[in-house]
Amino acid sequence: MDLHGTRAIQTLVEVLGKHPVALQNEILAVASEMSQCIFDLVTNSNGSHVIQEFLLTFKASDKPDDADKPGSENFAMYTQFIFNACMAYCDQIGSDKHGCCVMQRCLEKGLKS
Repeated sequence: MDLHGTRAIQTLVEVLGKHPVALQNEILAVASEMSQCIFDLVTNSNGSHVIQEFLLTFKASDKPDDADKPGSENFAMYTQFIFNACMAYCDQIGSDKHGCCVMQRCLEKGLKS
């Protein structure tokens, strides 16, 4: 949740997103670590950027009306922990200024997943 750590993890997510099939174990390991403190990440000014990067990197398509990207059905396993947190902490996340941005990204992604 540190400014520099956020940038480093966002870069890591971008790199992992370039080869999601080959790096599946690594992506799931990062997701597992983040899921342990998901509420804190979502409601933190720096941490929420990491979560949003995760949602943007592992999305089904660029726009809701676009066709899904090939293999995007596999991305749900990478982002499910974020959706679960949004459902479990809906009131708290939705009323937090950083959390509501994450919820919006979830809604955008949810239209295609």
